[in-house]
Amino acid sequence: MDSSSMFEKAIDWLIENYEKFNFYKERDIVWTMQKKITEMIRENNLPYKVYEDYPIMPGTRRSISVDLAILKKDSIPRQGNTIEVAAEFKYEPDHSREDMLTFFFDEQDNRKTKFPLCFWKEGIVKDIEKAKQYFELNLCRNSYSCFIDEGRYFRYNTPFDGSEWKDYQINSKKISLLWFKQSLV
Repeated sequence: MDSSSMFEKAIDWLIENYEKFNFYKERDIVWTMQKKITEMIRENNLPYKVYEDYPIMPGTRRSISVDLAILKKDSIPRQGNTIEVAAEFKYEPDHSREDMLTFFFDEQDNRKTKFPLCFWKEGIVKDIEKAKQYFELNLCRNSYSCFIDEGRYFRYNTPFDGSEWKDYQINSKKISLLWFKQSLV
């Protein structure tokens, strides 16, 4: 199994098992994916390793990192060109969830909502642009951006060039996945 197939199988597994999890933030999804991919590598004796918050490009304060990176097992970790899969993630929880504190009070004691957690242009589209840039700069062989919209709050938006919406009904949950992929294969 190549790294791209493994990543896509992990995404399929995440969707199939979505109701078993209670995600609160993007980091929960990244952690779950890293754990699953690590398990797949171990169980299938695959020649890969997986990192979260992996430095992909130099930056002004610190390196610019990709949310999840898969490298060949014998690669020496360094910025760029050794990355098999670079994946960015965004997550928007369902705004009607009862297990999330969905409001706060401002200085005048007015009740305010904390949603949305993501922003379309500044977050979701920016992740797709970063994924596109990683691939165009030849920093990775496969580049992904995955936005999980749990309550379909953003679903009305037209997908960014090269991306597509995938809709799922998982028992009581309606989720949409904005999927972007660029690949050498």
